Amino acid sequence: MKKIIQSICIVALLVACLNASAQTRPYGWSSSGSQQARTVTDAKTVYPIVLVHGLTGTDKFANVVAYWYGIAENLRAHGAKVYVANVSAFNSDEERGEQLKTYVEMVLIENNIDKVNLIAHSQGGTTSRYLAYTQPQMVASITTISTPHHGTEFADFVDGISKLDPTGIVRAAVSTMVNAFWPLITSNPSLPQDSLKALTLLSTKGAAEWNTKFPSKGLGSKSDCTTGAESADIVRTSNGVQKTYTQRYYSLIGNNIRPFLGIGVDASLKLFDPAIFDATTVAMLTTGNIIMIMGGGANDGLVPECSAKFGKIMNTQPWNHLDEVNQLLRVVGGAAPDPVTAIRQQVQILKAANL
Repeated sequence: MKKIIQSICIVALLVACLNASAQTRPYGWSSSGSQQARTVTDAKTVYPIVLVHGLTGTDKFANVVAYWYGIAENLRAHGAKVYVANVSAFNSDEERGEQLKTYVEMVLIENNIDKVNLIAHSQGGTTSRYLAYTQPQMVASITTISTPHHGTEFADFVDGISKLDPTGIVRAAVSTMVNAFWPLITSNPSLPQDSLKALTLLSTKGAAEWNTKFPSKGLGSKSDCTTGAESADIVRTSNGVQKTYTQRYYSLIGNNIRPFLGIGVDASLKLFDPAIFDATTVAMLTTGNIIMIMGGGANDGLVPECSAKFGKIMNTQPWNHLDEVNQLLRVVGGAAPDPVTAIRQQVQILKAANL
C-alpha cells in the first residue's frame, strides 16, 4: 500500500511540473490574495472571492497540487482578489463552518471590508451555507458548484455497506484509518477529521435534518427537482437593534452521468477521448450508475443534479465531480466546457451585480 501511495505522489508531482507554466501565479500574486500589479480587471469584484473546498479537500494536496487546479490563478489574472480556504477534509458542517468563519474574519480584516463572495464546491457549499446562516453579515453571495444540498444516494450506499457488519467494528476501523491518513496529504495536519460525521451529513436523511436546522431560501425541492430563491433578506436582532442583510444565491451544476437505454452514460466524453485514461473518469461512471440505480437520476458521479440546485442556476454542464474544479490535473472530458472559464464567467457576473 505504501508503494502505491508513493507512486501516486510521484506521478502527481511529475504532472504538476509539466503544467508548471499554467500554475505560476501571474502578476506577482502572493498566497494571501494580494498582488503587486493588475492589468486586467474584468473579474474584479467589490468583495473578495473565497474558494471553499469540499469533502476530502484542502487548499493544496501535500502542499503541491491545488484543489482548485489553475482556477485561483486564472481569477487573479483577471483582477479578482482570491483567497483559498482550508478546512477539515472530513467533518460536520458546523465544525468546518466555524473554521471557515475564522478564515473569513482574517480576510475581512486584511481588506478592511465587511463581507465576501463564497464560491464553494461539493460539501463546501453546505459549509458556506452554515456561515451565511450564522453570520449573515459576512456573506454577500454564495455560488455552489454541485453541492449535495439534499444529500446524495451514494452516501446512502456507502453508509449501508458500512453497516453490514453488525458489530460496527469495520465501520469504526475504516473511519479511524481515514481520519489518521488524511492529515498526511493536507496542507494543515492539525485540522480535526471525522469521516463518520461527514458521511452522516451527506446522506439524504442527514441532509434533510441539517436543512431543517440551517434552512436557506436558496433551496428548492429535490423531489420536484426545483431550485429556490435567487436572493434573501436575512433579518437578525442584536442588542435590541434589527438589521437586514441581503444575500445572493447561485449554482453551477455537473450532470455528465445521464440515462441511456437503462444505464448511465458519460456525456462528457467524445469518441477516443483521452479523458477515458483518467482513472477517475471510470470511477465517476461507476459511482454515478449506483446513484441512478438508487433513484438519484442524472448526476456528476457523486451528486445528483436535483440535489445541486440552489438559487439562480447559472450553468448545467456535462462535468463530473472532479471536472468541476479542473481535476484531475486539468484532464476534463472533451465534450465538457472548460471549468476554469465557467467559474471566471460566474465571477464576472458577481462583478456586474456590484458584488
